[in-house]
Amino acid sequence: MKRFILKIVGYGFIAICGINLIAFASLYVLGKSSFYKPLFVANYGQQDFDYIVLGSSTGLTTLNTVLIDSITGYSGLNVSIDDTSLSSHYIMLKHFIESGKKSERCVLTVGYGDIANDMPSLSGNDYRFLPFIREPYIEEYYNNFDTEEARLLAYSKYLPFLGVSYFNAEIFYPSLLSLKNPDRRNRFDNRGNYVYPSSRRVADRADKKIQLEIRNPYFDKIVALCNQNKMQLILYHPPIYKRDIVAENVPYTFVNHSSLLESPTYFYDNIHVNKNGRRLATQAFAIELKP
Repeated sequence: MKRFILKIVGYGFIAICGINLIAFASLYVLGKSSFYKPLFVANYGQQDFDYIVLGSSTGLTTLNTVLIDSITGYSGLNVSIDDTSLSSHYIMLKHFIESGKKSERCVLTVGYGDIANDMPSLSGNDYRFLPFIREPYIEEYYNNFDTEEARLLAYSKYLPFLGVSYFNAEIFYPSLLSLKNPDRRNRFDNRGNYVYPSSRRVADRADKKIQLEIRNPYFDKIVALCNQNKMQLILYHPPIYKRDIVAENVPYTFVNHSSLLESPTYFYDNIHVNKNGRRLATQAFAIELKP
C-alpha cells in the first residue's frame, strides 16, 4: 500500500512538472511574439515616440496613428487594448515604460463611466499581460484585485499552468499560432490600430449632457507615471452617439470630441465610430495635436 501511494505521488509530481513545463513553454513562445498588444509593445523595435494612444476599444478604433502621423509629422503608437478599463491603461503605461520605451505625450482615451468608477476591477483582457508574470510590476498589479482570476494570474509566477489552463483558448492556442508566425497580431495593424466596419448597430436615444467626474484611483496612478517620466498627459474623450460630455475645471489638456459627430452613419454602435467616423475624429484630433 505504501509503495502504491508513493507511486501515485511520484506520478502526480511528474504530471505537475510536465504540465508546468508545457505552460512555461507556451508563455515563453507567446512572450516572443506580437500576438497581443502587451507583447507587441515589448517586442516593438522602435523605442522613442512623439505620442502614444492609451485606452480601451474606443482608443483602439477612434484614433488612427498612421493618419495622425501623416498630418503632424509625428511618430505615434496605439497601445490601447479592447475590453479594458483605467486600471488596464495604468498597467499598459507601466509596461510600456518598463519595456524601455519612451514617449513625449500620453494621449489617454477616457470614458465618462470608467473614469468616474471609484471601485475598479480586473478587466476582461488583463490576462494578456500573463507572459510577463515574472516581472514584479505585473505580479503586483494582479495582487491588487481579490478575484479568482486575479489570484490564478498572480500564482502563475510559481505555477504557470494555473493561468494557462484557466485561459486556455486565449493563451495556449495563440502560443501555437505564434510559434508558426511570431509576427501575427490579434486584430490590430503594425502601428497598433484597428477599425470597425461601416455596418451599423446604433440604437437611437435622446440627447443627453453628462458631467465628467474623475474618481477612479488609477487615474492618479497614470498621472504620477506621466509626471515621473516627463510625459505630457492629454485626455481625450472620443465621439459617442447623442452624448455631450461636460468637463469643468479639469487641470489637464482635454480634447473633448464626445459630440463631434452627430450622424449615426459615422458610428458602428453607440460608443464606437466606424471607418468613416474614425477618419473624421482622427483628422480633428491631429489638428489639436499638431505643433
